[in-house]
Amino acid sequence: MREVVLGEVAQEEKRRHGSVAYEGAVFGVDKASGLTAEPRYQSKDLSRYKLVGTGMFAYNPMRLNIGSIGFLFQGRPEGIVSPDYVVFSCTQGLLVPDYFYYHTKSDVWRNWIESAGEGSVRERIYFSKLATYRFMLPSLSYQEQAVCILSALDDKIELNRQMNETLEAMAQAIFRDWFVDFGPTRRRQQGVTDFIEIMGGLVTDAERAQRLADLFPAKFGENGLPEGWREGDLSQFAGLNIESWGARTAPSEIKYVDLSNTKWGAIESTTLFTWTEAPSRARRVLREGDTIVGTVRPGNGSYAYIGSDGLTGSTGFAVLRPTRREHSEIVYCAATSRDNIERLEKLADGGAYPAVRPDVILATPMPAIPPKMADGFSSITAPMIAKIEHNKRESHTLVATRDLLLPKLMSGEIRLQEADEVLDAAQ
Repeated sequence: MREVVLGEVAQEEKRRHGSVAYEGAVFGVDKASGLTAEPRYQSKDLSRYKLVGTGMFAYNPMRLNIGSIGFLFQGRPEGIVSPDYVVFSCTQGLLVPDYFYYHTKSDVWRNWIESAGEGSVRERIYFSKLATYRFMLPSLSYQEQAVCILSALDDKIELNRQMNETLEAMAQAIFRDWFVDFGPTRRRQQGVTDFIEIMGGLVTDAERAQRLADLFPAKFGENGLPEGWREGDLSQFAGLNIESWGARTAPSEIKYVDLSNTKWGAIESTTLFTWTEAPSRARRVLREGDTIVGTVRPGNGSYAYIGSDGLTGSTGFAVLRPTRREHSEIVYCAATSRDNIERLEKLADGGAYPAVRPDVILATPMPAIPPKMADGFSSITAPMIAKIEHNKRESHTLVATRDLLLPKLMSGEIRLQEADEVLDAAQ
């Protein structure tokens, strides 16, 4: 390894788009997701916007100090960014762009940019300043192999994310077909006799499809619901905020999840506290099978399914505990459907922090159905939810492995062969 300054192995890119209109992607940069096709502001005249090609970096010089930088990965369409942004590329044969992308995730990089800003009101880091950044640069072959190791972990994490997105969409589609659109009853009333078709093709085993189809009435009643059904809500299957820690019952150490750590079904991180150091809102006891839904700004999608015991939730969550284990999936799908999240968003009131009461979440509308119907729903969706939770646990392990390897690979502390062995053990 040798020490270099960034200006020796990278250069600023200032090419402009040159036309008022642009049909490609107009990028912004977000700290969490990097380049995003949702810029905060977009001019009507795009002629001065800068071109961003594959392997290039872009950042707002007033926001780099908080870690906001974008990288255009191979396979993503090229685009443009605001003329106020800095765009730079890596010198071919000296610095592998993907390697430097991983370097921007290191503590060495973060510590430097936090202290490198200039300006009394807002810190600005232009490329002339960034070019003075010093770091240790390994050989080209080492960079390429390090990228292969780290990207293999990221690829598996992304695959798990995509799989979970698909599985969740499938479970929600079944919920909607059964309990919102009443598809099986509608198809039976239309004269469909094939049981697989009655179940919308979502169950491919004929015998199982017949058992499920028999649970649904063959026609609608005067109230517009399947015959014999009536309006109800989620309280038929769940209780609300059943268990909370008290001074005498609390463990000495808790693993805490807050609203900011959940996003559209994912628990992105947890914080370990001793009970005496934990925030006062750390009270909700979470058990396997619970569903948590944020009461503050519910439209933000702060919710999750709890896949194992051992977590403590904020009092900002409504905790829905199923009355039976077999009801976990229907409680989760009903409470977190997009329709219900939109309903809660409309019902939220308050100034800066619009919120709903927990009992409003428990009152999520759904038909009052026989318990066997919920059991049938669970028999189809429980394997999906279980696979989602398995993928989440695997991804947490992969993230931990990547975060362990990244600084060691950037500093040369670990040999590539050793890193490969760690990778094999994690997969």
